[in-house]
Amino acid sequence: MAPLWLWTIAALCVGLVWKAVTKLLLKPWILEAKLRRQGIRGPPRSILSGNVKHIFEIRTHVEAKCIEGPITHDIMDYVQPHHLQWAKLYGQPLRWWWGSEPGVVLTDLDMIKEVLYNKAGAFWNSNWQRQLQIDLLGRGMAVVNGDEWALRRRILAPAFHADKIKASERKSLQSSSLDIKSCSSCYKQGHRVFELLDQVGELVYRKFSSQWIQSKLPFSKINRDIKAVNAEVRSTLEEIVQVRKDQTAAGEIEGYGSDLLGVMLKEVDAEHYDAKTGLSFTIDGLMEECKTFYIAGHNTSAK
Repeated sequence: MAPLWLWTIAALCVGLVWKAVTKLLLKPWILEAKLRRQGIRGPPRSILSGNVKHIFEIRTHVEAKCIEGPITHDIMDYVQPHHLQWAKLYGQPLRWWWGSEPGVVLTDLDMIKEVLYNKAGAFWNSNWQRQLQIDLLGRGMAVVNGDEWALRRRILAPAFHADKIKASERKSLQSSSLDIKSCSSCYKQGHRVFELLDQVGELVYRKFSSQWIQSKLPFSKINRDIKAVNAEVRSTLEEIVQVRKDQTAAGEIEGYGSDLLGVMLKEVDAEHYDAKTGLSFTIDGLMEECKTFYIAGHNTSAK
């Protein structure tokens, strides 16, 4: 009779194989069948990468073609060429795969409104897509789900109310005693954040186009590089936050200010704790939101 440890190893191996078969084959087959019954079709999937490799091939071909061709305002062929090609073949709504997770492309306005206005947490981000977004955006509002998303929304929404924005504009126009040194310092740090985010974006794009297994390994070179650049982004954002704290301590700004950073710093200081969900807004959450909004403002007038 085989020793107990051998049976244990065999059981673990069987469990891992079953888990892999369930994740990569059984669940996708079941989901595919459900979508087909609803009339939602799409391109066939690779067992490991889904349609990711095909997407990269289409985008690479189209990007080379767009660079050589004339300038046009019709950007859909460049931004989402795979969606356009597949829609012609399979119709709308369109199904495609991130690894073993399906995604559905919607063009119907009523369906889009239902997803965007939904507050029940029924529409969650794909886990694989979230991982790519986390690398680029951090764990900000654009990435978190459920109760955590609701908490962030409650905290951040007031900073974008019309009266707050108007008041902030008036203060900016009326201010005549700006500290040139601190402004210069923040500008340099902010500019450095944008440079680093460009690097992260390039790395994430390479990760997106790499082999599925390599992108999943935490110690692969691409993941180590992303982690290193994101660590520098974090340290630079910490310097920017510290400048605001120093300005408040010196009496240059009252109560951290009324802009987005000020609203978040006040919430961190308040240490509000939601007993129902076990969530609170910490300095880590503030850093993640700063990164998200830097990305949102990159290459826009907000920059």
